[in-house]
Amino acid sequence: MMKKAVSIFIAGALVAAMSLSALAAPAPIDVQRNNLNGQERIEKTYILTPDEDPNSVIEDPFESEGYAFNLETIRFEENKTEMEKDARQTVTVETQTDDAAEILRLLASSLPYADEAGFSGTLYIDTASITTAVAGYETKYYTVTDTKEYTSMMMNDPSGIPQSTTKSGVSLKLKDISWVVTETALAGDSLVPVEYKAVASYSGSYSKEVPSGYVTTANYIGKINFRAVESLTVKVTYVGVAIELPEPTEVPTEILEDEKGNGGLIAIIVIAALALGGTALFFFVLRKPRAKIYNVSTTGDSYVAEEAFDLWHPVIDLNRHKDKLMSTAAKIIIDAKTATKLHGKPVAVLIDNRVLRHNVDLDYVDKSGYRIYIEVQKTEISNDGIYEDYEEDNNV
Repeated sequence: MMKKAVSIFIAGALVAAMSLSALAAPAPIDVQRNNLNGQERIEKTYILTPDEDPNSVIEDPFESEGYAFNLETIRFEENKTEMEKDARQTVTVETQTDDAAEILRLLASSLPYADEAGFSGTLYIDTASITTAVAGYETKYYTVTDTKEYTSMMMNDPSGIPQSTTKSGVSLKLKDISWVVTETALAGDSLVPVEYKAVASYSGSYSKEVPSGYVTTANYIGKINFRAVESLTVKVTYVGVAIELPEPTEVPTEILEDEKGNGGLIAIIVIAALALGGTALFFFVLRKPRAKIYNVSTTGDSYVAEEAFDLWHPVIDLNRHKDKLMSTAAKIIIDAKTATKLHGKPVAVLIDNRVLRHNVDLDYVDKSGYRIYIEVQKTEISNDGIYEDYEEDNNV
């Protein structure tokens, strides 16, 4: 019967130990423990990816070597990587002219650049790379005209006028003749023309292939950079308070007498089981519940401390942490299991010289716990922002 009792006790102790290890935080890359000005401290360092939340490495309050540790600070540093390389981009513009000065006015002196690999920067024009070429040709038609005078003509006979002429290499045809009388003579009683001047108009056309437009290309060159957060170095600091351990449990003499055949071995097993069981009992039964205290602001809540309280006479003293209450509002969180036990009971909150009484209402409890909000300056108390009447009771 005694062996069975010992086996059950050892099994319970092992379950308690496994439960404690399941609560452990992710393994850090470095752990430093020291005592600074009489205060026990542990600093744990983690390396996280940029997508991981630094707050995910914060551990729940834990015990180590006779101390109960709570979070003091968490800080992180971005580990950035930077690279640089040369880049080139070709720009093409269409113009109606091949004048270099006019084309240069159409081109920007610089332009922003980014590639698919995440590099970015500014590129600048390389004037030596500018080239202009004909984009294509089109046919243009032109008309050429000319006028010639023919004098000392005895008659106004068109057949005496040349039917064609040439100007600038273009053949022109006769289009019109104007006659002017330049001399007359008396015939009987009348004057008759005896000499004429002919003004002949000629016209002709020709075609020519000319550029329809121009295409200019220019290169832009420069240095581009890549900057990214490669990882996060997170340092979490915990501050410890000494734990008052329970008195060692004395091994009953009759156990040792009943198991004389295996006395030494049984004694060792029993002592170890009682010690581990007592520690587990202290952690899970005798340890007081704790309320987490936070500063509340528009930029986000920040952790302040934890405050232990008596389940049967709950009093949460904010004055012990007044130097860390940096905002005008504070939030107290009690875990859901503890809040269930407190349903309908008053919780006293001490702040400055006031005692605020709050009745726990499970309508405001969820998986994250039960929240009590305090306006530090106004000393008002509420659930989830709904303020309720309170009573002053200096005897709480």
